[in-house]
Amino acid sequence: EASHKRIRAELEDRFGRLPQPLSQLLELFLLKHLVGRQGMSAARFLPPDQIVLSHPVGRGPQGQWLEAFMDVRPVRPDRTHLVLPPHLRDPERIFQHLKDALLGRAKGSKIKGTTTWEPAKPTRGRRKKRR
Repeated sequence: EASHKRIRAELEDRFGRLPQPLSQLLELFLLKHLVGRQGMSAARFLPPDQIVLSHPVGRGPQGQWLEAFMDVRPVRPDRTHLVLPPHLRDPERIFQHLKDALLGRAKGSKIKGTTTWEPAKPTRGRRKKRR
């Protein structure tokens, strides 16, 4: 975040107040950096209440930052869904919540789930006995 602030300050010093689209672009670059630092390759919003994280197979998200979400759901070996708290539905607030979580500033809102990624266990149906 320090380099993000430095870049923003340099741009503002040189060009003055930044237009909103440029400011949002800088925030997006910061978020992409923070997500990548956690080992994730991508993050996208899945309406109405989830953030989908893409990651290497078997290397899902881990850490205390996940406690800022209602639930952490591994849905595939390379994809995990983070369920947002109910009061977050506005894209700007969702963006800010994810950024705060990754920076360790978000308050926990976890109700259930796990903070470590675990691969789904195969389920076995009941087999009929052969006669």
